[in-house]
Amino acid sequence: MLNSFVYFDILPSTRRRNVQLRFSSITALLTTLWLITPVKAETPCSGKHKQLQQINSPPSPDLSVRNNKPLLSQNNANLSPPAYLQKPPWEQGVGKHRKIVPYLPDKFSSQVKQAIDSVIDLTKIPNSSRPDGSQITPPPLSAPELLWSQLLPPPEELLEPPATPEVPSPSIQETITVDKFEFTGNTAFSEQELATVTEPFTNRPITFAELLSARTAVTKLYTDNGYLTSGAFIPPQSLDGGSVTIAILEGGLDEIEVNGTKRLNSGYVRSRLEIATGKPLNVQHLLDALRLLQLDPLIENLSAELSTGSGPGTSLLTVTLTEANSWSSQIIANNGRSPSVGSFRRGVSLRQANLLGLGDGLSVSYTNTDGSDGIDLNYSLPINP
Repeated sequence: MLNSFVYFDILPSTRRRNVQLRFSSITALLTTLWLITPVKAETPCSGKHKQLQQINSPPSPDLSVRNNKPLLSQNNANLSPPAYLQKPPWEQGVGKHRKIVPYLPDKFSSQVKQAIDSVIDLTKIPNSSRPDGSQITPPPLSAPELLWSQLLPPPEELLEPPATPEVPSPSIQETITVDKFEFTGNTAFSEQELATVTEPFTNRPITFAELLSARTAVTKLYTDNGYLTSGAFIPPQSLDGGSVTIAILEGGLDEIEVNGTKRLNSGYVRSRLEIATGKPLNVQHLLDALRLLQLDPLIENLSAELSTGSGPGTSLLTVTLTEANSWSSQIIANNGRSPSVGSFRRGVSLRQANLLGLGDGLSVSYTNTDGSDGIDLNYSLPINP
């Protein structure tokens, strides 16, 4: 490459720069012409260049013989290497004497196509196992997973109740003949009253269901007369003798619980209810006692609840009340006195109706006339039988 510049010291700096630029342009033009000049690939190197080519070129191996055995036949001895091992058409020579063939605008497309076909074409690679696109088949789809609804049995089998095991029924005669019924535990009704109720089930063959009906008739006798917590049952016994025993459980109160008291003693309420709640418990008598207690001036409001007790045949009575005001006062004014001491009397009275919480009352009064003064003191204590 020509790389020389000419300087003129006698010229001014402006013209010197112009001359330098002119010579630089000439140098670039000559370099371009040298690069685009085609070089013949078949022209062998001679002289010194030939020696350099021999030095840089590796010795070609003898592909026809290995270990004194021929490898190539006469037919394929002159085979050329594959296209991807051949040099591209734009590279010529060996080593540093390799030449680059420039791309000309009119031959650019053909050279690019030739370079792509010789380098990138994979179909020219020997032993290529790349399958054709038409030969590629997708792998078989795996079977879809079974749903839970397919693994579980149908709902009819899941919800079907298990079979009830057969239990041998006790050996009971189809019918029995009862001569009389005997009763135990009865206090509210006599033997004759109970026998009257069970008379339709005696002196004839009856089934076990009719025997239970006789027990129900005795229970109904108690409930119809207000003994709601009482009932009858047939205890275990032998039914061969012609006599059947019916046991009666008469209910009573286990405890009376009083809530809402302040100054009033709970025993005051309990003692008045225990008179009507003796065993057997009669609900009608209990209601009468509650109504009477509601009229007491010490009680403003009252409610009661009957629930199951701690043992069989027992009940719990819970009473909730609101106390009334036990203080009262009075002003006295009248003309009922004798004229000798003064016919006009005036005074004041103060009363506590529940002094000690037992329903006892204390009253104090003071009266005065023109000729007399009086003080009255009164105390009362209720006593229940």
